[in-house]
Amino acid sequence: MTMYQLDSNASFLMAAGSETLATVLTHAVFQLLTNPRTLEKLTAEIRTKFTCAADINMSSVNGCKYLLGCIEETMRIQAPSPSTHPRYTNGTGAVIGGFQVPGNVAVGIPIYAACKSSLNFYDAESYVPERWTGEDPLYDHDLREAARVFSLGPRDCLGQSLAYAELKLVIARLVWHFDLEARFDANWSDQKVYMLWEKTPFMVKLAPVQGSWAT
Repeated sequence: MTMYQLDSNASFLMAAGSETLATVLTHAVFQLLTNPRTLEKLTAEIRTKFTCAADINMSSVNGCKYLLGCIEETMRIQAPSPSTHPRYTNGTGAVIGGFQVPGNVAVGIPIYAACKSSLNFYDAESYVPERWTGEDPLYDHDLREAARVFSLGPRDCLGQSLAYAELKLVIARLVWHFDLEARFDANWSDQKVYMLWEKTPFMVKLAPVQGSWAT
C-alpha cells in the first residue's frame, strides 16, 4: 500500500472503531432511560444472571438474550453510520431489486430509512427490544434483515464481532454497577449527521449499587 492509502485507511479505521461504538453506547443509555420498563427488564436480566462483577466477561454476556435485543434495537433506531455506504456496480452492470443497473454506477442503501420504515418493521418508531428476542408475536413479520447497520457482503464491517463483544460487556457492567438516572433533555437524540452523528453533551447520573464491586 502507498503512504496515502495507509494514511486514509488508518484514519478510517480509527473513526470506525471508536466513534460508532460511542454512538451506540450513548444512544443505548438514552433509550434505556427513555423507556424505564426496558431498563428494568435489562437490569433484572443482568443482576439475576450474574453473582459478581468478575462473572461478567466477553464470553458470559453472550447468554444475555435481552441485552443483545437492546443493542440490536438501539442500532436500528439510531444506526451508528446512517449514510448509504455507496458501492459501484462492476463494468457489466448488475440487477438490483429487479432493475438492471448500468456498470460503474454508485448505488447504496439508505440505512436510516430502511431501519425506520414501516414497510420493514411494525411500529417502527418505537424502541422495542422484544422484536429481536422472539418474545412478542406482534413483531414476528419484521424484516430484521433490513437493519444492515454493518453493511453486507465482502465489504461489510471487519470489526462487527468485536463491536458486539464490547457493547455487550460495557452495557452489562454499566447496568450491574450503577443505577442510572437521566440528566439530559428529552430531545437529545435530535442530532445532525455528517456520515456520523454529531453528538451533543449527554448527562447521566450514575449511582453505585451497593456491593456490586465485590469479586
